[in-house]
Amino acid sequence: MKENVIALLKLGKIPDSDKMSDELFGQYENLLQSKEHLTFEEAESLIQLFSEDSDSDDCWDLNWGLLHLIESVELGDNIEQYRNMIARCNNSNFREILTQRLDNYIRFQNEPPSDSGISPDFTFTLTPK
Repeated sequence: MKENVIALLKLGKIPDSDKMSDELFGQYENLLQSKEHLTFEEAESLIQLFSEDSDSDDCWDLNWGLLHLIESVELGDNIEQYRNMIARCNNSNFREILTQRLDNYIRFQNEPPSDSGISPDFTFTLTPK
């Protein structure tokens, strides 16, 4: 398991902003900026580190960073395994976002290339194997 994943697991779930110090925010931020693709084991270990569901935007940027890190997993033909992992996400908002983005990815993979030169209206970082 990569060092940044181990360190994130030690930090635990992203806390609400009232429990977040500048130092702790910086630690999460640095660990979430990995350029390496995750394995399924690593992604599965991180899927429950999102902040708890709330109506506030507490630490929204960190949660999005976690989403992008999880989406760096090398997907290959493991779409159902990835979908099952998403179902275990502890934050219903990000579970819904991850599901929608996976559905968009699948739809985009099945559509013929467009001659318009316009890219899809979403950014997705799942890495086909």
